Amino acid sequence: MSHIHHFARPYLKTTFSRLLIVGGILLVIINVSLYSFMNEHIFSLAQDTAKQIAINVASNIPTSLHENLTNPSQQSSDEYKVLENYFQIVTDSNPRVDDVYTLRPTSNPNIMTFVVSADVDADGNGDGIIDETELKPRIGEEYDISDQPDLQATLTLGPSADSHITYDKWGAWISGYAPLYDISGKAVAIVGVDIAAKFITDQRLDVVRSLMLIDIAAIILMFTTAYLVARRLTQEFNILAEGMDQLTHGNIDYELPLSYHGRGAIFKILFHDMVMMFKNIEKDKAETMKQKKEKYS
Repeated sequence: MSHIHHFARPYLKTTFSRLLIVGGILLVIINVSLYSFMNEHIFSLAQDTAKQIAINVASNIPTSLHENLTNPSQQSSDEYKVLENYFQIVTDSNPRVDDVYTLRPTSNPNIMTFVVSADVDADGNGDGIIDETELKPRIGEEYDISDQPDLQATLTLGPSADSHITYDKWGAWISGYAPLYDISGKAVAIVGVDIAAKFITDQRLDVVRSLMLIDIAAIILMFTTAYLVARRLTQEFNILAEGMDQLTHGNIDYELPLSYHGRGAIFKILFHDMVMMFKNIEKDKAETMKQKKEKYS
C-alpha cells in the first residue's frame, strides 16, 4: 500500500531546484555583463576626463614661456612658477587629477624629458623620509616612454589617452595627453594629466558593492519567485498525486478537483477514465460473483 501523501508535493523540490539553477545562471550572466559595462564606462570616463583636461591646459600655456625652460636651475624662476601655479590650480579644482605636467621630446624617440609639473616634494607615505618616488620631476629629468605607445603617438596624432593602466616609479595611472604647438604649428611638447589608478579601482569596488546589494535583493526575490512558480507548475501533479493516493486506499469514487477546461483538463479526463475502468472492473467482478452464486445455489 502506498504511503505517499499529497502534502509531499511531488516534483516541487526538483522544479524549484531547477528554477533556482536557471535563475542563478541568469544572475551571474547579468552581474558579469553589468560589471563589464560599468568597468568599461569607468575606464572610458577617466580617459576622456584626463584627455579633455590636457587639451584645455595645452590651449592655455604660452608656448614661448614654456620653451624657455630648459635648465634645472630655472625651477625656482618666475616663469616656472607661473606654469607650476597654473597646473596646481588645475589639480586642485579636479579632485580626480593627481598631476599635470609637460614633457619635451629628445633625439631618442623612446625618451622624453620633464619640464613643468604640478607635483611637490612630499613625504607621501609618512615614513619621515622623502625618497626618490616622492620627489617631483625636475626640468630635464628623463622619462622612458618605450612602453607607452599612446603617449608616443600624441606628438604626431594629436590628443590621446592611455588604453590601459600605466606604471612608473611614482605609481599607477590613467593619463591623458595633448600636444603643445609652437607658433609654426609644430608639436614641441606634450601636456600630461594623471588620474591615479586607485581612483578607478575604488569606483570598481563601489560597483561590486552595489551589485552585491542588488544581488541580495535579487536572490530573495528569486527564491520567492522560484517557489511560487514551481508551486504553480506542479499544482496539477500534486492534485493528481492526491487522487492516486485515494485510489490506492480504495476510494474509487474520488474525483479530481479540476475543471474539464484549462491546464488540468487532461489530468481530469485521464483520471476519470481510469476511475471508470476500475469501476467497470469491480462491476464485472461483482457480476461474475453473482453468477457463480446463482449457479451453485
